[in-house]
Amino acid sequence: SNHLPNVVYGCGQTERRVDEIQIHVIGYRRAPSLERLLDQLRNATYEGWGLSIPLYLHLDGGATDWVKNIVRRYEWEFGPKILDIRTQPHGLRGMWLTSMGAAAKVSGNNTLMVVLEDDIRVSKYYFQGLLALVDQYGRNPECRDSNLMGFSLSPIRLEELRKPFTRWNAQKAMGQRGQLVKPHLAYLSVVPSSWGSAFWSDRWNEFAKFCELRAKPPYYDHQAEAVASHEKSGNNYDELRMTPPELYVPDSRSNVWPKSWKRFMIDFMYARGNVMIYPSLPGEKGFASTLALSGEHVFSATRKSRSNNA
Repeated sequence: SNHLPNVVYGCGQTERRVDEIQIHVIGYRRAPSLERLLDQLRNATYEGWGLSIPLYLHLDGGATDWVKNIVRRYEWEFGPKILDIRTQPHGLRGMWLTSMGAAAKVSGNNTLMVVLEDDIRVSKYYFQGLLALVDQYGRNPECRDSNLMGFSLSPIRLEELRKPFTRWNAQKAMGQRGQLVKPHLAYLSVVPSSWGSAFWSDRWNEFAKFCELRAKPPYYDHQAEAVASHEKSGNNYDELRMTPPELYVPDSRSNVWPKSWKRFMIDFMYARGNVMIYPSLPGEKGFASTLALSGEHVFSATRKSRSNNA
């Protein structure tokens, strides 16, 4: 994580011109968790936006009837509800890349896409927090920095790219600004967020083009990927050779993350110098958090709630 105060200057009081804010929920078989998230989304406050908010509900192939019935019955009063129920399994990486890629492709260059996996929890004020970030740093295309990939609704609390994993606290890491100055309320990082995030459609379209090449030989080793997918404990990750050394991000654990969309985005953002803006609220609070329920990238032995919403 980096504090890079000169990369994004802010938008001042210029006119807000964002074409659309979309919400995308990615689900599979965690019915109770999905239902709780959808309830939180419906009970959140959306004042201050004034436009329709489309809700996309993406279900991977193999979703249970319980999950399908939840999304079909769900009522969304803030805009259209779009169901994307797959018949074939795509996996978590495939769902992220195909769902967001398709949405970004038809959304133009000035749409903000909020993405929530089904084990995410959001604050009642998550949308207000997002609007505050938009108004400060993405009010219109002219003032939005071209390196800004998007916004995170949750802070970074764990240094996950190196082992041993260590706790990370933004305000401690950045230091105090003096007794008479307010602490930093946001910071930049080259690490993409997956625990409640919002991406600009133009940056995602660029990322999609990168992924088309990144997922093919010689940049992608299908055999090594298959081997890595069976190393669920992570004990042998250091022995894996999943990509050519020239593409490795120095000293980053993401180089050997199997089946991870985030691994591709770390490659992309690191090479281009792109950043995301993260909240830095008192007590490490955020506008979203994860329950880290058992799933494709979280195993039952490490199941743990990391909830600390504002």
